[in-house]
Amino acid sequence: MKAAIAAVLLAVCLQTAPAHAERSFSELWNDSIPLLTEGAELIASGKELSERSLSEVLTFRDARFPRILDECFTILAGSSLTDLLHRQSAVAAEIAEKKADIVELKTKSVAAPEASWNPLAHTQESIQRDIAKLQDEIARLQSAFEQEKETVYLRMREKGIALSREQFDQLLAIVDAPEKASVMGVAENLKRIHQEICVKIAEPDSPVEMLQTYTGVYMMGLGVYLYALENAVEQVEGQYLPRLQALREENEANYQKARQLAAQDLSPHDAEIVRRNILSQKRVTEVLNLYEKYLDREVRQLRALYQKTQQSFNVAVNTYHTVKVSTELLNLIRASEEGFFSLVTFQPPELSLLYDERLAAEFAAVTGKLRGQSSTL
Repeated sequence: MKAAIAAVLLAVCLQTAPAHAERSFSELWNDSIPLLTEGAELIASGKELSERSLSEVLTFRDARFPRILDECFTILAGSSLTDLLHRQSAVAAEIAEKKADIVELKTKSVAAPEASWNPLAHTQESIQRDIAKLQDEIARLQSAFEQEKETVYLRMREKGIALSREQFDQLLAIVDAPEKASVMGVAENLKRIHQEICVKIAEPDSPVEMLQTYTGVYMMGLGVYLYALENAVEQVEGQYLPRLQALREENEANYQKARQLAAQDLSPHDAEIVRRNILSQKRVTEVLNLYEKYLDREVRQLRALYQKTQQSFNVAVNTYHTVKVSTELLNLIRASEEGFFSLVTFQPPELSLLYDERLAAEFAAVTGKLRGQSSTL
């Protein structure tokens, strides 16, 4: 019966999905709905959700319910923005590799002959040719990525996301962009599932069983959203803030050393270099302070949203346990829809530090280090 109900839901949802998104929505539905339904059934069973079975203990696996949340998160977090961020990292790594090759070629050019009888030997001409080729490849990579950025931005605007181009560029630059994109992807994909079910479940001839199925999907959707928020907080507190502190300590050590050098009797040339180093270290300190404030604010906002979502999830669980399958549930559905959409709403970043052009380069450098990348786009 449950398989038949899921098939009916899938069929009616695909009938109303936009033609250009039919395949992706079908894949989204086929992958997520069985897991969401299974999770709802585990909650309905009244069993301890974190309790592991004997086989799970023996195979060193987590309990089934946490694994369902993780699998659903992986499915629902995907979006054009997350794809773009992965592409950004890949392009940055590829460009860094090509720049390293250019540095190596320039080093070889110091002792390279003007010409050689060996066609495989490096000459001044061949080195310059290779460098020009690498520079062209870097330019093409950057140009292609900029086109991808524009496509994704326009797609987000078409979805009604109030995001200016400047905010979009800032979003790609911040260290927790992948986590923001994942939370946004979960929210957007849950909205798609929610909207399609709401349309059909409110029709007079919809199967009564669909009402109970809906409450389970709605409840589990909030559970996955909680998982996404918790994951974002864990990344900021467990990864980015410790890395930020390590950078702060490294920069402070460099600053103290530079001050010691500045107090010595240096040549005018060396004194100027140390002076510039100190200015740069002060700018980095300013960026680190701003970054810490930003990440602290993000954690507070994520925790506040988590608490609000947790309350809604508790209400949804209570409703799932107590609701009677009847047309009275339609009123609940209509009332919950607006609240659901307002809850899972992506908020664009507010990064005032990027408006200061003096700090742009240092900001990009810190972001790259926090992400563990050698360079940024």
